[in-house]
Amino acid sequence: ATGAAGAFVGARFTHLVSGDTLMAIFAALMLLAGWRMLAWATPAEAARACRIPRCLAAGLSLGVLTGFLGIGGGFLIVPALLLVAGLDMKRAVPTSLAIIAFNAAGGLAGQLRYASFDWTLTAAFLGSALSGMVGGSMLSRRMSADALRRGFGWAVMALGTAILASQALARAGLLRR
Repeated sequence: ATGAAGAFVGARFTHLVSGDTLMAIFAALMLLAGWRMLAWATPAEAARACRIPRCLAAGLSLGVLTGFLGIGGGFLIVPALLLVAGLDMKRAVPTSLAIIAFNAAGGLAGQLRYASFDWTLTAAFLGSALSGMVGGSMLSRRMSADALRRGFGWAVMALGTAILASQALARAGLLRR
């Protein structure tokens, strides 16, 4: 609930920042989140109980970020569920998907007055995402929680690096968008 409220608020500020700046912030956050997932020494570190006020504050903060950046935020929500809520990786992934749905609804509500949407493209992406979720769910059942965490961390780091490199090349005039 706090994530959806935060996403609504964050989405109202997106139009104040250039797309390039949003992408650079997004990539930097990806690198930070990926590094944190890879730097996590042992699963025992996550053995902490979820304190409701702390989880509500994390949800609100992440909601503002996801709404502002216009993203689902799984790369931020999964580490928060592991580190703040004390969930294990196998429970954090499906929980993050539910949170993303709520945050996306809040972010959409916050964007409705500022943007028009290509609903056909949105439906195509949604269908692809749902197919990917089914495939990912089947794959995650066959992997250990530690392997999932490491794979997630490396994937987030690789994508963040690619986005930052693309931004740098475009700003240098070496890449067209």
